[in-house]
Parts: sequence; C-alpha cells; structure tokens
Amino acid sequence: MGGKGHKGLVQEQFTKTAQESSHWATEQSGIEKSDVNFFDPQPEDKASDVACGPGTLSLKLAPHVRQVIGVDLTAELLYTAERKKNVEYWVGVLHE
Repeated sequence: MGGKGHKGLVQEQFTKTAQESSHWATEQSGIEKSDVNFFDPQPEDKASDVACGPGTLSLKLAPHVRQVIGVDLTAELLYTAERKKNVEYWVGVLHE
C-alpha cells in the first residue's frame, strides 16, 4: 500500500470516479420504500448514513425523520449530493 494507507487509497480512487459513481449510485440504487421502512423511521428520529457516497439513502430517509447526517471519506462524492434542509453531509470517518 505504500505510504498512503487504506484511507488514502480509498479517497484517491473515489475522488477519481466521483461524478461517475455518484450518477450510477443515484440512478441504480435500488433503494425502495420498503427498504427505508425496515428502519422504522419516526418523525423525531435522527439518522446516520455512514459511507453515504452521494447521499442516496440519506435522501430516501430525509422525508421520514427530523435530521439525517451523511458521512463519507470522499469529499468529491459529497459535493455531488443533493441538498435537503434536514440533511447534512460531513467529510470524515467514524474511526481510525
């Protein structure tokens, strides 16, 4: 892996393909209402979407909860994410 480590390699790869990956994830997500219902979202809930990419699941959850926080390692994927008033996107990881 050289000096970059896993995190650096993931960021590099997804940065290169952010636009293409974002379009594919949005168009081909396959996330249906029944998938969202599995989580039993409630209007007062806050939801986290870890490794959210372009926010596909975040956007599906948004109408059902108070707030969604999408976290991804690759800023370029988050730049392509659609914005909603109750969805925030954070660049980062949950653990090192």
